[in-house]
Amino acid sequence: VALDAYWLYVNDDSVMIGDDINFHTFGLRGAGTLGAFDFDLEAAYQFGAVDDQPSACPFGFGDADVDYSAWAANLVAGYTFDMAWQPRVFVLGAYFGGADYDESHWSNDQDLAFNRLFSDVEYSEFLDNAGANLSNFWVAGLGVQVMPTEAVSLKLVGKYFDTVEDVLVYKGFLCHDEVGGTIGWELGLYGDYHYSEDLTISAGYAHFFGDDGLEGGFAPANGLASFAGDDNDDYDYVFVQTEIAF
Repeated sequence: VALDAYWLYVNDDSVMIGDDINFHTFGLRGAGTLGAFDFDLEAAYQFGAVDDQPSACPFGFGDADVDYSAWAANLVAGYTFDMAWQPRVFVLGAYFGGADYDESHWSNDQDLAFNRLFSDVEYSEFLDNAGANLSNFWVAGLGVQVMPTEAVSLKLVGKYFDTVEDVLVYKGFLCHDEVGGTIGWELGLYGDYHYSEDLTISAGYAHFFGDDGLEGGFAPANGLASFAGDDNDDYDYVFVQTEIAF
């Protein structure tokens, strides 16, 4: 069992909004195996501020109050049965806090979604594979993994994605709409063939079933951009790859 505690501080003057960003992330993580059980659990809190974001007031009074104040958590837990093919059943889940916007026409005040800058975890083959910056979402999944031989492993996993916070989008002076909700479902089948200790051949297929949250929901780019998709969108992903270690 390994236990980690960390503090990450980011100062950046090249950002999508404002002129300067400062935020802190404090986190705890525990991972390991206890008999047939395995687990990886992590939780983090993030706080900070973005300076010089202009107010939405048409007369230009002052700066907006833009802050970070969000929680995040990640969980993977599994159980391996001591029998033929060594079946492992596992659950997974993650939560990344969303933005809290002032709903006034004349305000840009907001608490931003959890910022995943430099993350190396991808939760989706389709939504989170362009920099691992999906936020303002939660995911829950269930999977099973087997080893028909010592060299071959197969994994089937299903995931459900949903938005944490809907966003109020203005479409005119008096018209507005809330975008968010269920993002969709993802089902994937993966296999690894360990040809040797140094060479592995992998293949997989995944399908994504879109839902209402794809229609403008704010989750990409750390909750600052929308999917701009459609609830009828379906995606397929097939890959074959080899990995060699020196």
